[in-house]
Amino acid sequence: CNAGVGVAAAVVVAVIVALVSLTIKKVQKKLIDFLGHLLGVIITMVKHPKRISLAIVFSMGITASYIAVLWLTSKSVGVNLSLLDLFIAFIAGNTALSVSPTPGGLGAVEAAITGVIISAGTSPSLALASVVLYRIVSYWLPIIPGYIAFRRSLKKNYV
Repeated sequence: CNAGVGVAAAVVVAVIVALVSLTIKKVQKKLIDFLGHLLGVIITMVKHPKRISLAIVFSMGITASYIAVLWLTSKSVGVNLSLLDLFIAFIAGNTALSVSPTPGGLGAVEAAITGVIISAGTSPSLALASVVLYRIVSYWLPIIPGYIAFRRSLKKNYV
């Protein structure tokens, strides 16, 4: 019963917020502009199915690459988990990244991935070593070529 009351209260609050926000002209204009832009993007995607297919394939490739890095860094410290376990850990890390207020999800991503790896039966020290190595390779090392490219762009007045 308590869950039903909570859900009903959430629905009532959502409806009230939606009705109030729709009566404010500024919000209406932003919503209409957003929906117009969204419709334009959808029409473009329908007109170019090859582009959307490539975008999906490349997006899956990026995810597969990050999971491969997590698998390799885990193997390098002696953690033997299945790709499914590492995929779940990666998704937990991405979820933490999305809700974390810290830049790059620092702390939250590491905690989420480490927690999943530990729950899969790995010792905490090996799990933490695996995740720290993963974050060094996937987050910190790419900063170096980015910094170099930024400095060159400044030097050549591209930025």
